[in-house]
Amino acid sequence: GVVVQAVQGGDLRLIEQAKVFAQAAAVVGAHGSNLANLVWLQEGAAVVEVHRPANERGPRYNNFWHTAVSLGMRYQFVTAASGFVLTPPQIEEIAGFLAGSLSLSNEKQRHN
Repeated sequence: GVVVQAVQGGDLRLIEQAKVFAQAAAVVGAHGSNLANLVWLQEGAAVVEVHRPANERGPRYNNFWHTAVSLGMRYQFVTAASGFVLTPPQIEEIAGFLAGSLSLSNEKQRHN
């Protein structure tokens, strides 16, 4: 089965943050400083960055996308609905992305 763990990075020491992310196969997080921890993820991990709608935020920055793909991770950007809410179709989209990413990751591990 899949273990899901909610993590608030600011509540953890840096070494604890690194350990949590190093053990994760996938991360779903709001755009912000906690996503900087994706540098601890393993190659092939999946990253979903959730952002506020354009009318509720500043410009879109690609720093987490660039970091993720540069380190060999799968990446998806999702713009939340107004009020920073994910709609059922968005949740299904994220779930499909994660399922596909985890399936690819498991397949790669079987061949190594």
